[in-house]
Amino acid sequence: MLLSSFSVFCLFAAIPVVATHKSFLQRKRGQRIAGDWDDTEVKLCTFEAQSDSDNRIKVFADEEENTRYVSFAREGHATDDGFIESMQKCKGAFPDICKQENITSSPKGCATCPCELDLDHDAYGNYQRRMMEELVPRCQASKGNFHVLLVGLGGGALVQQILSQCPKGTMVNAVEYDSRMIEIATRFFGLNPSPHEFKVDKGDGGEVVAAHAAQGKTYDMVLVDAFAGGTHVPESCRDAKFVGNLHRMLRKGGMILHNLAGPTYGNLEGPDDYKTAMPIYKDAFGNNAKLEELQGNLEFPSRLIVVQTPAE
Repeated sequence: MLLSSFSVFCLFAAIPVVATHKSFLQRKRGQRIAGDWDDTEVKLCTFEAQSDSDNRIKVFADEEENTRYVSFAREGHATDDGFIESMQKCKGAFPDICKQENITSSPKGCATCPCELDLDHDAYGNYQRRMMEELVPRCQASKGNFHVLLVGLGGGALVQQILSQCPKGTMVNAVEYDSRMIEIATRFFGLNPSPHEFKVDKGDGGEVVAAHAAQGKTYDMVLVDAFAGGTHVPESCRDAKFVGNLHRMLRKGGMILHNLAGPTYGNLEGPDDYKTAMPIYKDAFGNNAKLEELQGNLEFPSRLIVVQTPAE
């Protein structure tokens, strides 16, 4: 996928993969190679670029499955076409209010479309399921004193999955560069910030992580799911300074899971971010850092850096 011009920043979660059954997105992929989406989608809202360095964002839904999607426009494709950054299955039938036509092209003219996360469905994407596989037993064993740092908010599905499966007292602190994604997560993906459970800091991921480290904050689990409008991880979310700050903040027995995209339709070799990121993690954590390749479930392969530190 093509990079946006603001690739120096940590931005938002990306999902180059889909659910275990053949979803709306997979059906669309099977029908086209390039071009805009067709009229079978429900267009919820379009967020215009805020500056020359931003991409246009489209929020749409599959009415039959009540699944929400976020797509970024990208160079060389139709205006509303692009990489799927976030997707989430909502509970129940698709609300009628969501079918209202946009009054204007501005988000102010878009109807807010409520969503309650459907917990009968696993998190989308092999990497999200892998993250939850590691996180849930740890948070449940902590009996409520568990702190998670999430770099890259996306639609907020991971936050909701964590808070729904972990005991009270679990705290998720997310970092998101793009204010539009924060608005999308709350208006269309059902995310509700709570000072006692969930906080989101707007800013560049590398800078916010550095600030947290300087303040002496510590975490039991760090999830990094930040991309620059495509499949590349911004340098500020994978360089030595970033990884060093994660090392300072990670509690004994803590864990880091860093999502790195694999091959896609547009890049069958996949981005090589892992080739530079993995040695940095090795320098900081030694043999406690490992690289996994996730496959299956009708998804493109993805890469995940996994760091498990000793409890003592």
